[in-house]
Amino acid sequence: MKRAAFVGSSVAMVAAAFLRNVSLAAETDAAGLELTVLVETLLPFGSPAFPAIPSTAVVQRIEGLFKLGESPVFQASLRGFSSLAFFSTGDDQLFAAERAVSPDSDPRDLVRRDAAAFAATGLSPAANFQYLKPERKSQYVRLWSQSAFSVRRRFYGSVRAVTFVAFYSLREAWPAIGYAGPILKGARA
Repeated sequence: MKRAAFVGSSVAMVAAAFLRNVSLAAETDAAGLELTVLVETLLPFGSPAFPAIPSTAVVQRIEGLFKLGESPVFQASLRGFSSLAFFSTGDDQLFAAERAVSPDSDPRDLVRRDAAAFAATGLSPAANFQYLKPERKSQYVRLWSQSAFSVRRRFYGSVRAVTFVAFYSLREAWPAIGYAGPILKGARA
């Protein structure tokens, strides 16, 4: 996935961040921690079959491939994702972003559907993603993957895609997935 495609899919999240007074100049350390926690949720680090690769290595690879740390759009989007209160609410800019990709959508209906899904989980809107228990983090990520808002599903899909691209590009991951490496000039590298 290209960096531009990822950043483009985060437009709605930036709008929400503005309305929630989340600064676009987020601290790099905080955003790095938020991304690390999200990567740890997306990949099965607790599985015995998972290679001994630290989550920070995957995050560093994401940064090396996509330079997301340089993107204020991504930083604000990640901060918006991290605040659970945002999931069951909506705002004019989020609605506009959704209408841009789904002109026939009714934002009020989308908010109602997401709010109902959120309420069914029992998650607290006062919570922050990075402080949830692992099973609750997975539950919250699943909410984003199934959101009524296509822009939220795109954010989830984009983060998931860059995480998997980064992980699979690490040489240390190759034995676990049965990949012998690229073929260069007829021989394995």
